[in-house]
Amino acid sequence: MKDVREAALGAHAAARETQDGAARAAARSVGHAVATAHVTAHARGAVIYATKAITESGSLVDLKRIRRLHRLPQRFHQAAYPPWWMAKQK
Repeated sequence: MKDVREAALGAHAAARETQDGAARAAARSVGHAVATAHVTAHARGAVIYATKAITESGSLVDLKRIRRLHRLPQRFHQAAYPPWWMAKQK
């Protein structure tokens, strides 16, 4: 578990070192994904920061298409997507 913690903290340290919003969000997503090995609740943070990285990158990726692609049951949408994004879907 020590290696997991060090890897997660390393990703968050990398996030603090960059001025690029998309890179920062991507690094935080990695940190949360790695931390999932210790606490499963970090999985939500990984998805939220990955979504933020896509948004910050200015990519033409359609987030609705991503949601359909993953085909998550409705009961998981709130956990998998940030509240601001879910509010836009209503």
